[in-house]
Formats: sequence, structure tokens, C-alpha cells
Amino acid sequence: MAPSFKIAINDFLPRFQLPNHRGKGSDLFRHARGKPIALLFLPSDEADCLNFLNAITEGANSLEEQAHVIAMSDRHPEQSAKLAEKTEFPFPIVFDESRQMAVALGHIREDQPGESYPERAALYLADPNRRLSQVIRPEKIADALPQLLSGLADLQPGSARTAAPSAPVLLVPNALDPEHCERLIHLWETGGNSETGVFRGANRDAGGLIDRTTKSRRDHVITEHDVAQELAGVIGKRVVPEIFKAFSFRVKYVKEFKIGCYTAEDGGFFTPHRDNYAEVGGRRFAISLILNGEEFEGGALRFPEYGPGLYHPGTGDAVVFSCYHVHEVLPITAGRRFVLLGFFYGAEGEEQSGQPA
Repeated sequence: MAPSFKIAINDFLPRFQLPNHRGKGSDLFRHARGKPIALLFLPSDEADCLNFLNAITEGANSLEEQAHVIAMSDRHPEQSAKLAEKTEFPFPIVFDESRQMAVALGHIREDQPGESYPERAALYLADPNRRLSQVIRPEKIADALPQLLSGLADLQPGSARTAAPSAPVLLVPNALDPEHCERLIHLWETGGNSETGVFRGANRDAGGLIDRTTKSRRDHVITEHDVAQELAGVIGKRVVPEIFKAFSFRVKYVKEFKIGCYTAEDGGFFTPHRDNYAEVGGRRFAISLILNGEEFEGGALRFPEYGPGLYHPGTGDAVVFSCYHVHEVLPITAGRRFVLLGFFYGAEGEEQSGQPA
């Protein structure tokens, strides 16, 4: 099974199940167990392929320690088995018969899916969570191993340390690229925004008064269809799979996207609250995605039910949490804090609000 969509930097590598040269099936999801992943797309020329496999084999011991290595080829497994035998290549060579993996990763042009693999090799590196981080196309075969080792070194984890107590929330790094974050900030600045404090006494449409002792934030509600569709697509690829993996919850849809801005000038903040009050029943998880993490001070996200820990995500990083959780945004002390907000919903009949059982 191979993907039918394009994969960009920070997207997940798809789970594929393809035959390899050993007469077995290779399943990326099962194969990847906590190390970075290196997908090596073999060159089409047989002599170059042999040289490439020999070069990689020279570094096999180091590669084995640092990464899960899988070679990708459009050759039949019997042909690949002969090449592996000649070079003593120790890693599986997967048969990408349909070339869909190569197309999805941009190794083969989308309008030429039947083409053979290109003459040059390519190295696709992903972090331990299967997110694509780097693409390397060595100019020379001799450059392949050192460039591969250098790329993998950037993906190695830091030193182990004891984890501090934390709330049961999900942190998703690089959920949006910096350029995408900048476009959303520009939309807030040019597309209009309004104060969205908590209303008291009546709902907003009935003319209720804003309680400025509870919340101070200005929002641009994303009604632009193309923007909402693009966001749903990116969040669907980069965040939704993580929600299922972390919480065993299948997201059916995400909506209510808005761009919020807390400013020091207005003393931006949001006191402790939950996001699943009765009027918005059906919300299951919330996303808070920082758009400019290095451009303000204060404004930490906190979950007081689980201790005093503060969350300061970087630009493009998302925090996902249950709408049952009490959370707050501490006051901004300098600059402006831009954040993308949205809510995830489940299937009909799963709508819940109020207090947990």
C-alpha cells in the first residue's frame, strides 16, 4: 500500500507495506521504532547503484545505530537481491513497483508516474516520529554516506533527563511552516478583527456586554474558504494522526478556526476556563498553535489542574488538549502573541459537554 498524496517537509511519511528483496514485506510503521528514518532511493543505472550500495555498506555499523534504513527501488525484488548479495548491503531494499512512494515524495514527477527512478540517488530523512525533515540529493556517490551521516546527526535526541510533571496534553512541533504563520498574521492585520471577550448577561447576538475581567483578545474568524480549506488539510496531515496516536480519538472534522491576538498594550490574557461549555457541545479537543513564538513576552499557556507548569511553544508549534481541561493564558508583558485556534469534533452521537463522568 502506498500513498496517493504529496508529502512535504514536516509531513508524516506514510505507512507503506511493500515487498523487499528478502521475500518479506516491509511495513514502515512497524519498522520505525524510535530512531530517525532514512529512505534511500537507489539510482537507475546499475553500475551507479552498485557503487551507491557499496558506499552505504561501508557505514552500515554507524547507520544501524543511528537510524532505521530502508532502500527504495523500482527493480523487481529478485534483481535487488542480486545487487544486495554483490555488495553485502545489510538493509532491506523495498520494491516500489507502482512508484507511488517516489511520486509522493517528489522523487518522480507527478505527471510521469510510470517513469523509472532517476539516474541520481536521493536520501529522504525523517525524525523518529516519521516526519520528513530533510531531502538530500548527492552530486557524487562518494558524497552520499557523509551527507547521510551528517543529516542523521541533526536528528539525534539530546541527553536523557527526568521528565517534570506535566498536563496530559499533546505537543506537535512544526505543525505550520513559518511562512504559513506569517500569512495568517497578515490576514489578521488586513482582514479585520474584533474584540472577543467573554459575554455576560446575554449572548453576543443579543447584545451582551463583554466581561473584560475574564478575557482580553482580538480575533479574526476565518471565513475565507480557501484559507480554512488549506488549514484543514495541513492540520489533517500533521496533527490529526497524532491525536489518534496519543488519545485513541478519531477526529471527524475540525472547525471554528480563528486567529487570536493578545497584546501587551491591551493587557491580553484569558483567565482559567474550559472550552466545552453547554452552548458549544460537541467540541472534544482544542488546538492552540503559536504563530510568532519569539516575538512576545509572557502569555504562557497553563493547565492549573495539573500544576504550575508553563507552556511556551515556538513558532508553528501546536498544543492540543481536551476541552474538559481548565486552561488559561497568562498576561502578555511585551509585544503581541498571535495564535491559531480551532476545535476538533468526533462522530455524531459522541457530542459531550459539561462535566466528565
